[in-house]
Amino acid sequence: MSNEQKGVLLTHSAAYGSVRLHDQLLSELKKQEEAWEALLRRRSAVATYDELDPPGRIHYYPRRTEDAEPDEASDIYGVLYYGLTALGGFHDRNDLPFIREAALWGVKYRFKQLDDAALEAFAGMPDKANLPVIQSIWSEYSRRPFVGNELHDFDIIRTLNTHKFPEAIPLMAQFVNSGFMQEATRLFLVQITGVDLGSDSKRWIDGTNLIKASS
Repeated sequence: MSNEQKGVLLTHSAAYGSVRLHDQLLSELKKQEEAWEALLRRRSAVATYDELDPPGRIHYYPRRTEDAEPDEASDIYGVLYYGLTALGGFHDRNDLPFIREAALWGVKYRFKQLDDAALEAFAGMPDKANLPVIQSIWSEYSRRPFVGNELHDFDIIRTLNTHKFPEAIPLMAQFVNSGFMQEATRLFLVQITGVDLGSDSKRWIDGTNLIKASS
């Protein structure tokens, strides 16, 4: 099966709701992570995805021998993205520990689309344990944007908007001045705290700490 065919299959796998297909999907994701680690071992050097397969690289068809490593990296990238998107589509909360682990693995090697898929899964399955992972994703891609697939603050806001936990306040408060999404951000904070501290991130964080201390 070609990687293109595999991508199509993975994309639609959640629609079948098959336990066997779900388990095969998990196995394939682990296999692709192992393939990336093996690729790095062959190179005897640690690299991120966008270092090995730089944005804007020309993809030749038929493929060229000299592009073997970046082409392999591109294949792994695609399968991981489609695979994790499909896994999130099962909406099985038992998958959250694996999705969080995969997301942090994606941060480590800058598999940006893998982390996009994780954010989508988190939005559909809110959990307090997702919050540190969401913060790690934001920290990595806001500090060093992935060229051609930048992470925007509204991507994080949309995901956090379903995480209506007090623990989400410090992370969401970062975006209280975030352009056209700032009203949604402030509304989220007001709904959780019951107070309106305006558009000052520090006031929200400090005020939340006072609320916790007095409760």
